[in-house]
Amino acid sequence: MSSATHRQPLFKHGGLVLSPAVAELARLGRIDVIDYFNRHLRGDWGTATLVRGIANEQALRGIGPLMSVFMIDVNKQLLAITSENRSVTTLLLAGEEENFKAELPK
Repeated sequence: MSSATHRQPLFKHGGLVLSPAVAELARLGRIDVIDYFNRHLRGDWGTATLVRGIANEQALRGIGPLMSVFMIDVNKQLLAITSENRSVTTLLLAGEEENFKAELPK
């Protein structure tokens, strides 16, 4: 579910962390991480589930992590996850979550 997107960021995001796989895709010119990062900050949740979209909308008004899901090709999903305390936003590929458990929404 995608929220109505805005021109300005909707929340603080802290530092930006790229997983090694995302950094490599960016280095090869296969993805524009800044574009996906900005979409996430503006409330474009991509293809996140309805439940995740509702959780994101609630987190904007209170406390909770924010997560967007973007299809970067047929077999790859890019996750943009902002921690509950807004100290960091991590961009990683679906399947890399085990390496970033502390940052993932519950």
